Amino acid sequence: MILFISSVGFAEEKPQEDSLLNWLNSLSETSMVQTHWEKQSRVMAAGSGLKLEITEQEAKEVFDKLASRFWIPFHYRPEGCYARAHRMAQILEQKKIYSQKVFLEGFLVVDGIAWSWHVAPMVFVRTNTDELESWVIDPSLFNGPVPFAEWRLRQTNQECFHVSLRMFEKIIYSDSDGLNSTCVYYRAERFAYKPTDTFNHPNKWLKKDQKDMLKHMVINRFRRKR
Repeated sequence: MILFISSVGFAEEKPQEDSLLNWLNSLSETSMVQTHWEKQSRVMAAGSGLKLEITEQEAKEVFDKLASRFWIPFHYRPEGCYARAHRMAQILEQKKIYSQKVFLEGFLVVDGIAWSWHVAPMVFVRTNTDELESWVIDPSLFNGPVPFAEWRLRQTNQECFHVSLRMFEKIIYSDSDGLNSTCVYYRAERFAYKPTDTFNHPNKWLKKDQKDMLKHMVINRFRRKR
């Protein structure tokens, strides 16, 4: 069952999978969401003193530096993506580079490993053809930074819907963390740790997330490569 939170705060039952798909199809909000995030990103980057855009070469260089951090367990993929993404976002901030988190939810499979959601940091790259694109930094899946579409296709070939946090916050899953046969993705500021944390809109690094991140770093660092 899928429940939606109404504007007055009560949960109301909606038809399941087919209706959800039709609902997402009818929104035609993708361009609106994209425009909103581009504007919001410029405001957030300017307010934080971080660099909004980097070049392809800078993206590759920062990817290599992050991938070389042996204490970030990129080798262990079954779980802990949120901890890896959080630490990378912190390092990007230290390097004065603005980043967001991109969350992908659905039935995701990579090399036989199944997830209901995955997250990684995303940066804005000014390409060699002077286009501004969203690229994902995810050393657990790639050997270099990649455009968002390539990152998504590595995990699913489903049609995916770009939703705003406002839209996503209306969705509650009573049986699993995934959308079954439907796929959505949404962006959050770098401080968000897990999907549920996006509801709180954190605007700083939280101690509880830092503690959990370090725990997963230590535990997964000594696990076998998968």
